[in-house]
Amino acid sequence: MTKEDKMQALRYLDRKGALLISKSSSKICQVLEISKFTLYNYLDEIRERNESI
Repeated sequence: MTKEDKMQALRYLDRKGALLISKSSSKICQVLEISKFTLYNYLDEIRERNESI
């Protein structure tokens, strides 16, 4: 998966509230093969883009 694919998946999960579930971030990182640091950087970038729209 490319970075953009992973960010699209995270955007979808974030909108659906999946990240509100306890310890879901660990499982998401495992599936997308990214670190938690990368996960939160991607989320910051996604949320920044949404604010500017």
